[in-house]
Amino acid sequence: TGTVTVATTGGCLGVTSLILLLFYIKNYIDIHGKQLGILKAIGYPNKKIAGHFSVFGLPVFLGCLSGFLAAFLYLPTFYHIQNKENLLPEIPIGFHPLLCLLLVGAPTLLFMLLSVLYANHQLKKPVITLLKEKKETRRTLKNRNNIPFLKNLRKMTLRTKKSLPFFMAFSA
Repeated sequence: TGTVTVATTGGCLGVTSLILLLFYIKNYIDIHGKQLGILKAIGYPNKKIAGHFSVFGLPVFLGCLSGFLAAFLYLPTFYHIQNKENLLPEIPIGFHPLLCLLLVGAPTLLFMLLSVLYANHQLKKPVITLLKEKKETRRTLKNRNNIPFLKNLRKMTLRTKKSLPFFMAFSA
């Protein structure tokens, strides 16, 4: 039961984190497309630009490290509560560097690598595509004046960010 619970919870958290990572990278590239297009136009290779997206692994590092430290600090209390009736032998608490590396370092490196690979994939667009600003169509401009601001904002957000409804449904 414990293995299934941990695997399910960890799997859901991992998939959610991965989806959010990809969403934020795509959003960053969409917002800063002009600047990235300029870098590509002056000769920077995609791999060099994408390499800087490894910074998106920093929140994973901070989250894993804070979770590991909180669990390590709570461990004596947990053992004490679980062994109130002295049915289990005393378990000495020690720091295991390999466990820290596997639970903090490995996910960080994995997410950094995925960030760079996904950014490299997203930057394969032609320079002109990155430099273009998205323009509103005549129909959108005409309808925009007749719709209240919040409804228009909702429509435009859902229309421009096609993956947002999926993330909303997935999180629910």
